[in-house]
Amino acid sequence: MILDLWNHMKLKVMRFMAISNRYFTTEALAEWHLLLVEVLRTGDADAAEQAFIEHMHSYKMIHLN
Repeated sequence: MILDLWNHMKLKVMRFMAISNRYFTTEALAEWHLLLVEVLRTGDADAAEQAFIEHMHSYKMIHLN
């Protein structure tokens, strides 16, 4: 299921990364996503949901002009 999800959104994610890398290093983006991996490892579904919602909202702060 996760692989299917990735395959569905891969192109959009890669395009976004190319644009956002003008503002953030690959290492910074990886560290940012590591927080999501860590919350998933806790097994706390509510915390994971909140972390992912906050993660998606934080992308609104990146100006893609």
